[in-house]
Amino acid sequence: MTTHATPSADERFQIMDLSARYSWALDTGDTDALLRCFTEDADFGDLAIGAEAKGHDQIRRLVMQRYHGNPIFPGRQHQIGQTLFTPDENGRTDRWHSKSFAQVLALRDIGPYLYWIGYYRDIVVKVDGEWLFEQRMASKWMGDVLGGFPADSIAPLIMERPPGFFDPLN
Repeated sequence: MTTHATPSADERFQIMDLSARYSWALDTGDTDALLRCFTEDADFGDLAIGAEAKGHDQIRRLVMQRYHGNPIFPGRQHQIGQTLFTPDENGRTDRWHSKSFAQVLALRDIGPYLYWIGYYRDIVVKVDGEWLFEQRMASKWMGDVLGGFPADSIAPLIMERPPGFFDPLN
């Protein structure tokens, strides 16, 4: 049986707490708490909307523009889980790569519904005893991540919404 190096159980819980702090800060409008989840020079991207930022100042601007200053954002919940870890390419134990499934639920007057599915690709580092995101990239659940399937088998999943489809956000 092949085993893969992973963070210790304690470190894994600390990294999962980081992810939970990120979601709570993002989904409750706490920009300062969100920034505390990142290193000063972190890369952050919501590739689903084509937005990328580097460092706290740019991340703050992106978050305010796309999320916390966006009147249709409140009511969303980012659910993140099933995280897989990959060791750092240089063998450092204070730095891990990870990928996680992500779903975003939204609550509107029609009730809760699944707004988005995708995944995060992260690099987490331990700085002064605390795990932080050095990189966090969100992507839709399509494209390269589905590369193990024949292209024609995925085509029916990637379709335009039918005419008259009700989109409560528009």
